[in-house]
Amino acid sequence: MLIIILKIILCSSIFIAVYYLFLEREKMYRFNRFYLLCSLILSYVIPFISITVKLPEHEQKSQILFEETVQQITFAQHEQESFNWVSIVWLVYGAITVFLLIKSILSFRAIKKMQGEKRIYQNHRILVIKENIPPFSFWNTIYLGKTYVKDDGIDTRIFLHEKGHIDQKHSLDLIFLDIFKIFTWFNPVLFFYKKAILTNHEFLADEAVLNNRYNIKEYQNLILKEIIHHQNLPLTHSFNFNNTKKRFIMMTAKKSKFIVLKKAAGITAMIAATALFAERTYAVSPGLTEDTQKANSTEKRNH
Repeated sequence: MLIIILKIILCSSIFIAVYYLFLEREKMYRFNRFYLLCSLILSYVIPFISITVKLPEHEQKSQILFEETVQQITFAQHEQESFNWVSIVWLVYGAITVFLLIKSILSFRAIKKMQGEKRIYQNHRILVIKENIPPFSFWNTIYLGKTYVKDDGIDTRIFLHEKGHIDQKHSLDLIFLDIFKIFTWFNPVLFFYKKAILTNHEFLADEAVLNNRYNIKEYQNLILKEIIHHQNLPLTHSFNFNNTKKRFIMMTAKKSKFIVLKKAAGITAMIAATALFAERTYAVSPGLTEDTQKANSTEKRNH
């Protein structure tokens, strides 16, 4: 199990490193979203993939002897251990997992318990809250303070930004990531994945606004004004997301000529990690297996 956990951490580390090195600063947000989600899933699947490798005949004996030696050493170590560390490890894992699960449920309930006036605005659900909270979205609802509603309307740029999160189902990504965090909290790379996914969501939502030909400078000023009202509840997308510098850079960035090559680098990293971290099983010729079994039975009779 320890080997599998290490492989998961190494796989996810390589994938997120490739993202930050080659993909993050490119204006291919939908591909980046696909890469982040797929690479995260792959990093947990790859260690369980089994690849059968046929060894040359002269190497098969040494491979079998090595595997038998490892098994004997492992068995001897288990016999020597009087204290059951496995139970302690599972107890700690269970306690932390339950704590994170309860915390996540409470965060979800905190959003759902918010009280306000329910409205339908341009075919989208809006909850207008008495408190002066900045706009944010979760699932299929936009939440915002009553001061953001003027003459029964909402600033179109704010609405388009939050609408972008809802239409593209960004909440699903965060819930999916939260499940990974609850049950595999021991993987520190999940922190970097969450940061990357949130930033990518903001790039996509900003793109939804700017595709409607709004002035970039005016939109940036609107974001800066909202920063002073910062609110960032778990599992939500807040209009004033704090990674402002990267957002502003990407708003004015041009598409690179090397997008195809960088996409290829991401796909290549996935294939290489599969080959490197997949479990290998070695094919052994039947005759050699019979000889090994005879040798083992002879050794047992001698003992």
